Amino acid sequence: MDTIHLLKVSPETRKTIKEQAIRLHNKGKKEAEIADALNISYQAVSRIIRAYKKEGIKALNGSETSIRLLVNSVLQAIRGGGQSL
Repeated sequence: MDTIHLLKVSPETRKTIKEQAIRLHNKGKKEAEIADALNISYQAVSRIIRAYKKEGIKALNGSETSIRLLVNSVLQAIRGGGQSL
């Protein structure tokens, strides 16, 4: 089964997946376990948890900060760990 791409699903589905990821994280599941259970990438789980730790429940709605975190992580990967925005 193919991995679910969060940007290709409806906002409601995306929010549900994020809620499930946070719930599993709070139960002590590892990021790889969460990714397997929800059929999303490890990187997506990592971004969801990082945004949740920074913003709390607001992160589930795809706030501006979550988008900024995503952009920064992509830019850092491109630059090889360089400066963020």
